[in-house]
Amino acid sequence: MENSFYRPAWTCGRYNAEKHVALMYNLIAGYSYFFDSYSADVVGQVLNVKRNANVSIKEVARATGIAEESVEPFFQYFVELGLLVSKIPTKDDILRYRTQLADFKRKQQSVEKTTQEKLPMETSNAEQAYYEAVETDGVVTSVNCNWMTTNVSLMNLTMLEL
Repeated sequence: MENSFYRPAWTCGRYNAEKHVALMYNLIAGYSYFFDSYSADVVGQVLNVKRNANVSIKEVARATGIAEESVEPFFQYFVELGLLVSKIPTKDDILRYRTQLADFKRKQQSVEKTTQEKLPMETSNAEQAYYEAVETDGVVTSVNCNWMTTNVSLMNLTMLEL
């Protein structure tokens, strides 16, 4: 039996099929992630699914030509990042998730930060990588999620195999 995965309401992003790049946000955590190649194609399929709707491994595998056995561990990793969930979250689940992230971030604040890390607004590495990949005159590449993104490590996940 296939595991169930759902796209949570706190995600958004952008996918460029021509360049095979994608940008996905976890709006509660405030993180953005960049993907290219096959992983971007998978993200594109996830972003096609409505929020709080089921994301089918079989459908993603069929649409991308990637083996189900490769998509499933990728989805498991997405659960760890908060980009997918194993059940449709209730209001209590969302509140619990927010609380856990707030507690984690409070603990992280005690760590010394550089001046650059303390700046309140910055284009994340993920956003910059996406912009550079799709940069074309007259093409809007930003995603308005009404959320500040934080500077996180560039995630270039190309672990999927055909």
